[in-house]
Amino acid sequence: MLLGGLATFADVWLNGVHLLHSENMFLEHTCAVDHLEPENELYIRCAALDPAIAGKRPRPRWKTALARRPNLRWVRTTLLGRMDGWSAWAAPVGAWRPVELVSRGAAVRVVSSTIDANCDGPGGSVHVRATLERPDDQPVVAHVCVGDQVAALLWSASGARLTVEGTLQLADVERWWPHTHGAQPRYPVALEIGDTTIELGTVGFRTVEIDRSDGGFQFVVNDTPIFCRGAVWVPPDIVSLAADRDTVRASLEHLREAGMNMVRVAGHSVYEDAHFWDLCDDLGVMVWQDCMLAAFDPPDDPDFAQALEAEMTQILTPLQGRPALALICGSSETYQRAAMFGLEPGSWESTVLEQTIPAVVDRVLPGTTYISSSPIGGVLPFEPAVGVAHYFGVGAYQRPLSDARRAGVRFAAECLAFAIPPERVSVDETADAKAGVPRDPGATWDFEDVRDFYVRSLFDIDPMQARNADASFALDLGRAAVAEAMSAVMSEWRQPGSRCAGGLVLAWQDLWPGAGWGLLDSSGQPKAPWYALRRVLDPVAVLLVDEGLSGLMIHVVNDRPHAFRGELRLAAYAEDGLRVEDARPTIEVDGHSAISVSASALLGGFRDLTRAYRFGLPAHDVVVATLTSAEGGPERDSFYFPLGRARPRLRDIGLTARAARAAPNEWALTISSKLLAQWVAVDARGYAPADSWFHLAPGATRTIRLRGADPDRIPDGEVRALNARTPVPITLDQ
Repeated sequence: MLLGGLATFADVWLNGVHLLHSENMFLEHTCAVDHLEPENELYIRCAALDPAIAGKRPRPRWKTALARRPNLRWVRTTLLGRMDGWSAWAAPVGAWRPVELVSRGAAVRVVSSTIDANCDGPGGSVHVRATLERPDDQPVVAHVCVGDQVAALLWSASGARLTVEGTLQLADVERWWPHTHGAQPRYPVALEIGDTTIELGTVGFRTVEIDRSDGGFQFVVNDTPIFCRGAVWVPPDIVSLAADRDTVRASLEHLREAGMNMVRVAGHSVYEDAHFWDLCDDLGVMVWQDCMLAAFDPPDDPDFAQALEAEMTQILTPLQGRPALALICGSSETYQRAAMFGLEPGSWESTVLEQTIPAVVDRVLPGTTYISSSPIGGVLPFEPAVGVAHYFGVGAYQRPLSDARRAGVRFAAECLAFAIPPERVSVDETADAKAGVPRDPGATWDFEDVRDFYVRSLFDIDPMQARNADASFALDLGRAAVAEAMSAVMSEWRQPGSRCAGGLVLAWQDLWPGAGWGLLDSSGQPKAPWYALRRVLDPVAVLLVDEGLSGLMIHVVNDRPHAFRGELRLAAYAEDGLRVEDARPTIEVDGHSAISVSASALLGGFRDLTRAYRFGLPAHDVVVATLTSAEGGPERDSFYFPLGRARPRLRDIGLTARAARAAPNEWALTISSKLLAQWVAVDARGYAPADSWFHLAPGATRTIRLRGADPDRIPDGEVRALNARTPVPITLDQ
């Protein structure tokens, strides 16, 4: 019998016979069942957690506000459902992973296996070691197969146990890349034991190194520096923690579609299963994997260390050969909590983080990068300018957008947390406005207050007055403010001159309905900043960055392996929508590279596009950079507002929205505007828009796809812009 995971103090009986006692939610258990009745009774008892941890234990070196029970640091269970301010209820209880009866049968069965895939110049090697059970003790011929290549294995036997080991050299292999930078080839690995073939899964060949020079933290994949962008993963089904494969795929495909190439499984969560890892390998999404330790002072106790060693060995062994695995991190915010509690640097180190876990990583996943905690680097672990940061300067700490550069962030393993309202079609705007809003324990403010700060600073509107006058518009202001802040920060970090090598947004998905941290709502639908970030994080993107007195810089980034050729158009418009500047040079950007050019160079002379010098009356109301590929495909654009993001709400900007059927389950929605349309949002009931929350230049038109499940349903709804008082209905193009 295979028990995939029991939360958390559990005992198991089968037909009155006690099979198992477990005190680790994350461990998988195998119990031998020698006899079954025609009818059988499986009984699982899970003890209450509070009484089990109520006794006196050695005191920790520091306290944490993340969870209410200090003695939870002794228990191997998730903090999901136990964290005030974000995830305070629905802690898992019982069998949270499958319980299965597995027949041993008469065939050869794998007891354990290890796979180590390495690159060697243009070639690679796969080393395999496996222990098997077999029905007889006859001599065998053993081989390992990688794709169509075969190599003989050495074997030794001890009774019914057979151990095989060997290495297969491959002269030429294709490299696996994150999807933003290349393809994801994988090679099937199998054992041939006599006439029996045993599939061991697949491997990918790539190198992953960390460039730490000058205090940085840059992932280098296949000798190519990667700007890592993504989010902190949240299980799609927060109650059962067992979302089906299709749900997980849909979530990861949203992440890939947003131009993101990394997901972080953080230490307050749970380890993901093989389906998750298969999908990340397939989709080209790198994984930053934390051990399930967060914030607490890990016990310095031999029994705890021994249990953790067994856990990590079991969890990490199946990750061998997984090309998506980028890094193992021992804990989340453990050293940060110690430092913020006032402990001197160096006094917070932990035996399990510095010795126990890295020893397992070295043994099970040789060559994989390990760091003991996140954030880490500098005299204090949370200094953003060294190593790994959890950066919330823009966000929780309500710093101006310029702080993203001033702070000198090198790599943000968490960043940009806001209370983000879901889209109108997903939320009851008359319900409790505070539903789902997270807060930091002990803080007098919550993350809606954070959002309000940026509404006020970016749009010069009092959010409370806006809510009193028009609650729906106030939520749109909040959506737009978060989209502005996130896209501005990621543009700053991604532009070629930045020293930042990546940022992972907190978080990927909401736990509950309401305005949570997630870029997706609790049902898995994208929210406003998801659309905005997709334009900034696209593998091929155009970015506009204000360099003050140095003017406006246009950056074209090409993460793809092949050169980009096309046209870069820079246009500037006056307040009445008249185009007053226009340049259209052809450009070429090599693969895995970027170019930067000043607006003045494109326009052939000085133009005060950033309004930095302020000579005379303003001449430019909006500046637009548009990138068009010579091979066709969608245009990419970036907008800059010289006079600021605050726009007057006009009665009529000439906005129209017409839909025409494009396929049985798909409509083409054409949106146009006579004047600038700022933050155009699409609400089409029963249909998901392929794009939303974008700007339209004066006189511009954009066609997007509407996809739905019901081919007989006619799309109805509306399109609105932040700077237009009245939304327009979606009409049908006859």
